[in-house]
Amino acid sequence: MTSFPNYPTQSPLQHESVRPLSSKKLCQPQWTHSSYIQRHFPSPHRSESGALGSDDVTQQSDSYYRIDPPLGLGNTDLVDCFHVDQVEKAISEWLDTPEHTQYICDIASQLVNRDTEPVTVEQARTREPPPPPPETNPGYNPQLDKKRPETMMDYLRKYHVLFVIDDSGSMTQDNRWGEARDALVGVAEHAVKYGSTEIDMRFFNSSKKCQDVKSVDIVVNIFNQTTPKGAMVLRSSSRAQIDCIISGVTPTGAVLKEILDDHILKLDAAVNQSEYYDIKPLDVIVITDGIPTDKPKDVLVEEALRIRSRKHHPNCVGIQFVQIGSDDNAEAALKDLMFGNIGNMVDTVPYTAVLTPQRLERILLGGIQPNVRALLPIV
Repeated sequence: MTSFPNYPTQSPLQHESVRPLSSKKLCQPQWTHSSYIQRHFPSPHRSESGALGSDDVTQQSDSYYRIDPPLGLGNTDLVDCFHVDQVEKAISEWLDTPEHTQYICDIASQLVNRDTEPVTVEQARTREPPPPPPETNPGYNPQLDKKRPETMMDYLRKYHVLFVIDDSGSMTQDNRWGEARDALVGVAEHAVKYGSTEIDMRFFNSSKKCQDVKSVDIVVNIFNQTTPKGAMVLRSSSRAQIDCIISGVTPTGAVLKEILDDHILKLDAAVNQSEYYDIKPLDVIVITDGIPTDKPKDVLVEEALRIRSRKHHPNCVGIQFVQIGSDDNAEAALKDLMFGNIGNMVDTVPYTAVLTPQRLERILLGGIQPNVRALLPIV
């Protein structure tokens, strides 16, 4: 076990400037000989007056707190995998002391408003969004500061809606392909009725795309011309039984990257120009039945960082994953995409019933603005 020089001693529990540190930094020698507790505390966004109100935004971030003395573990690198159990046991014992527990409570009380009730999902759906960060680019579309529309007419007129359809082989099971088609036909009927011009449709694998859905026939034809991609693999068992396995590719991350790259580049090019005002919020609706075969979480983290670094409004993009088919593993994988440093842009809708046009309509109108979703408790 490698030993390193002591890090200068500080107070029993010292806040390290509430700054996120990468795991690489923690592994460097200068961070050894001290223990860190990593907690996910919301970092409050204060109003111009400096007061922390009930409507203020909270964003999730990693915060590290130094604990001295170093839990009696000596001059050792606490990141060493051979000492994980020892470190966890020492930290647990440290937290069992009332005095030390109070340190944690004192820190938490300064970071959250304990006098307010958590926002429920139903409240979030009708809540006016809080103001964006003060450094946000000016001149953005005013819809970004408003709550979500309550009617399909307003929704389809004020949002750029992009449907992404899973066309992997498993979509041929249990009429999932027909279910997705019929649900989108209902949306197309609304688009025709209200004269919507920014409703697009594309697939995970097929190169076929449909921009500006203007009729029901367009939706039906593009589904009829697209075949879910998957291989039928036949395997014989010892009893001469044949198992049929439908496989396919679900490149969720690659497709989302292409979509989000295009939208962010469009925003970037319009900053400080009148066109910036005209760019509608993008709503990406992913209808899928399976587990992604790539790493969409990495893409979401990267794109959320780009949105923040370029100072675009946090509500410029929203993504809803709508599960079709009752695969428990797929439900868990999709739900995992909601968490992490992704700017609260993702929501997931698990499979509870057949995806009818009426149910899809309720899902679309039940979306939550990303900076309102940040107010929801983590469950």
